[in-house]
Amino acid sequence: VVPALAAFLAANPKVEFELIGRIPMPDELLPFGNRIQVLPPVFPYEAFLRYLASREWDIGFCPLTKSAFNLYKSNTKWVEYTGCGIASFGRRGVIY
Repeated sequence: VVPALAAFLAANPKVEFELIGRIPMPDELLPFGNRIQVLPPVFPYEAFLRYLASREWDIGFCPLTKSAFNLYKSNTKWVEYTGCGIASFGRRGVIY
């Protein structure tokens, strides 16, 4: 997903991207500077949901690679995004 995201960011200079949690910043996104933010994890879960809603995202990504492990995941990320009024998209062939 990162190469496609980098290409999208390059073609759309007004777009910003945020990661929440312990997800490391992909090197391919470093050239976009302050348009990319890595935000710390938020606990407890109820506080995370309030924080997520406060970010006012337009779109939430939940792109899982197709693997045996990911085939058993639940649709929690989609539920979180939907509950916060965030449109989401994922990948065909896995839970999202």
